[in-house]
Amino acid sequence: MGHRIRRRRFVSVPLVAVTLGMALVFGMAAFAKAVQLRATGGEDSDSGRAESATPACQPTSGATTVDGRTSTWLSYACGLDADPKGVVVHLHGDGAGEFRNPSGTLADLAAAANSRDLLFIAPRTPDERNGVTWWHDLGGNLTWLRGLLDDPAATDGADASHLVWSGYSGGAEMISYGVLARAPELVTGGALMMGGGGVPRDVTGFAAGVTSPVGDAASVPVTWAVGLGDDGTTSADGFDAVDASRRGEQFYRDLGYLNTTRTVLEGRGHYDLPHGQLLDELLDVA
Repeated sequence: MGHRIRRRRFVSVPLVAVTLGMALVFGMAAFAKAVQLRATGGEDSDSGRAESATPACQPTSGATTVDGRTSTWLSYACGLDADPKGVVVHLHGDGAGEFRNPSGTLADLAAAANSRDLLFIAPRTPDERNGVTWWHDLGGNLTWLRGLLDDPAATDGADASHLVWSGYSGGAEMISYGVLARAPELVTGGALMMGGGGVPRDVTGFAAGVTSPVGDAASVPVTWAVGLGDDGTTSADGFDAVDASRRGEQFYRDLGYLNTTRTVLEGRGHYDLPHGQLLDELLDVA
């Protein structure tokens, strides 16, 4: 347990340098494909996906209404027992791009959750007043998320008392600004923030609502993962996820979280993080 900062390198292997030694074992075609996947993160490089022969899990969909606000969700439950051990809730980035391809990034994340008998739910934010975001209306969206977890159609018999949170970009900000800050009792299994996860006081007037973890909540694994190249220099809005994650991890460690980790991925930026792999690693310790 405790504070850890890890730096991992993602680099391609020069094909010419290794072809002669490996060709006899793998064959030229197979080995070239392996090098390509290592270099790009898989055939869907925007999501960091790895190619797999196993068909992606097909989600079911539904909608939840809380205080007159309705939004939809996708639920992945492939291979689960009759009474799943818990729930992973994933919060999308600004614009909800993950929903354009439910068999892509969301399926990779779901595979990591389902393999551990955890239901995977990907809700779409009910807030579209300032774009499709989670973090503009922190209070209202947190209320809606609580209602989602109380919706039996969404949780589908899973033990919602064991909750793991995953968020990407704006979804990571919702976890750090909203869920961890105001509702630490909901983070019973851990939290993963990819490409974001800054300090709650960065949001005007919100710092007063921050709550320190109590009891077991202080020991849950809380992880930040960011590409080394995600420093705002290539972002349209200048958002520096490297700095946000650094300050966010420091803030929550100082607040009382005892098991924080920040992973910096060399050779990665904002749009090519290996989402499924990162969640898989969190679940190993959650």
